[in-house]
Amino acid sequence: MKRIFLVLMFILMVLLCFAAKRPMSLMRAHYVYEWNSTKPDDGSTRHRKADMILQIGENESRFYSVKDQWLDSLTSTPEGRKQEQMMFDRFIERYTSGDKSARPPQYDVRIQVFKHHAKSKMDLFAGISIDNYTYPVGMNDIQWEIGDSVRTILGYECQQAIADYHGRRWIVWFTPDIPIAEGPWQLHGLPGLIFEAVTDDGDHSFSINGIGEWSSPIEPIPGNKNYIKTDRMSYLRSLHKSCRGGGINEFNLLQMQYGEKTLPEVKRVLKHDFLETDYHEK
Repeated sequence: MKRIFLVLMFILMVLLCFAAKRPMSLMRAHYVYEWNSTKPDDGSTRHRKADMILQIGENESRFYSVKDQWLDSLTSTPEGRKQEQMMFDRFIERYTSGDKSARPPQYDVRIQVFKHHAKSKMDLFAGISIDNYTYPVGMNDIQWEIGDSVRTILGYECQQAIADYHGRRWIVWFTPDIPIAEGPWQLHGLPGLIFEAVTDDGDHSFSINGIGEWSSPIEPIPGNKNYIKTDRMSYLRSLHKSCRGGGINEFNLLQMQYGEKTLPEVKRVLKHDFLETDYHEK
């Protein structure tokens, strides 16, 4: 028993030391991400929502989906993977019996952003089908125009700012009352935390719905996934090719994930583009 106790204490000390080396978040903001997308089965439009969290540290931050974090945590252990398989089996049973409202255990957004302000760079983690990708993005290419408009959000006085970023025009509201040059997704660089951000066509938006102090380590993504290293343009072009050439519905995608590649070759037009659209440019 004494030996087991010493081993457990040693493991605990190692974990605490490892956690201490990780950057700490001082604040946590909750956002709702809303976007319009083209349905993969029939090409129609669907409006989607996802709950997102921005962990804000002194020089580091992490932006991720609540649902994706849950699924990554679940599948990071053998027992969790068994639970995922059981959920998928239940989905197949309901879907094949005619319940088209059934949903498999699948990711929400599959985009995570780690900002490293001291290094002036971001690390992006994303996915296409069953593959996972990572690529760096610089942090010096957003030129904001701060306007005179003012509005109140969650009791904070916010100012308007506009910028063209990676193919889209963003209209944002930030508050100087929280003088942190942070924001949702890749947005940053204003003299205050961004509370709301909307594209000029209304296809994408981030809206804050809660904020508070939160002292916790900024953890890496749970699990031991293999990430393919790439660059931003290559990733976006591959994503576009995948979306145009699939006609992939949820059942097809899950079949592919579990080894049955029965994807139809159906070309379709994307009615709604991604968060970044400059990959179309030559």
